[in-house]
Amino acid sequence: MDLSPTQVTIRGASGRISQVDKVMVMVDISHHDQNFTADATAVAVDKAGREMYDVKVVPAKIKAVVTIVRQLGTNDFPVKANLSGKLPDGVSLKGVKITPTSVRLTAEPKVLGGIKEILTAPIVLNNVTSDVELKMPLQIPDQVLADQHSVLVEITLQKGSGSTDQQENQNDNTAQNQ
Repeated sequence: MDLSPTQVTIRGASGRISQVDKVMVMVDISHHDQNFTADATAVAVDKAGREMYDVKVVPAKIKAVVTIVRQLGTNDFPVKANLSGKLPDGVSLKGVKITPTSVRLTAEPKVLGGIKEILTAPIVLNNVTSDVELKMPLQIPDQVLADQHSVLVEITLQKGSGSTDQQENQNDNTAQNQ
């Protein structure tokens, strides 16, 4: 934000003037997506951040030229385990638990609009021989800020192929689709 003038004069009782920490100009940018100009009111503020109405700022109105670089949005996205490979014969996957289950991302709205979920780094099941707890980095796109960069993945195995469970899940899905 460019301000004109860049310096102001403050007037009031000398004891009050000595308490002025700064002069603030507040501009609401929430309804703008491109550069704009506004006349803003200048207010003297003390060290606690309280406005000092008994101290006069000259000029009272300051021209503010605001440059919008980019707007950012924030949203939560589910995290999904990125599993590859094959478990040893006679062993099947009983469950995969991810903690936390979602991650908060901040980026430009068009970037966030293209994200549906965040994947963990690849977990190769060929190397998994028993129940395991892994700290896995997340595959976060460029130009995105994340509040979480890794998650805990708990993999639980069971003996058997698990085909009965898979068949029941397929039947449940078919019933829901009908």
